[in-house]
Amino acid sequence: TVGISLAVGRAVLSALGAGDLLTVSNFTIALATAMVLGATTDYAIFLIAGYHESRRRGRSVGGSVTTAIDSVGGIIIASALTIGAAGISMAFTKIGMFKTAGPPIAIAIALSLLISLTLPPALITVLARRGLLEPRPSTERRWRHTGVRIVRRAIPLAIASLVVLIALSAVLFTFRMNFDENRAQVHDTDSKRGY
Repeated sequence: TVGISLAVGRAVLSALGAGDLLTVSNFTIALATAMVLGATTDYAIFLIAGYHESRRRGRSVGGSVTTAIDSVGGIIIASALTIGAAGISMAFTKIGMFKTAGPPIAIAIALSLLISLTLPPALITVLARRGLLEPRPSTERRWRHTGVRIVRRAIPLAIASLVVLIALSAVLFTFRMNFDENRAQVHDTDSKRGY
């Protein structure tokens, strides 16, 4: 599903770019690829988790697929709409590479949404009927015990987490924002001279 979403998304964006309907750059393709990878992976995980949860409750394969789509379909749609809205809003930025990357991201995510709501349920059904997608025994009890231990030690764990986060974020004092891609490249390469 992830591979097909990437293949379709990149092909459509490239076609729109070649037809001068969108401004597409390497940055656009890279950012759209990252967004599609992350989103479609999440969507597949949501659907498989919903399917497994339903199977553990004793439902049939078909019933479990339907239940998974019903339970997480809205979440997947809301996630895609959020990413798409963020992509569209990037069209209003003043930084050119972000301005041109936003609408293609929205298009790629819309395509990924359509693929993620159709292909994974079909794949889950085919694989499950062959016995290849049965859930493992539940680990819910272990996670509940872990949650109880964390809640009982909430203050010391929160303090320890803050100490680690503050120590790791100390590097931000040396960070200088720079959008000059030439400065990040090695000085004497052919690609830099060409760029």
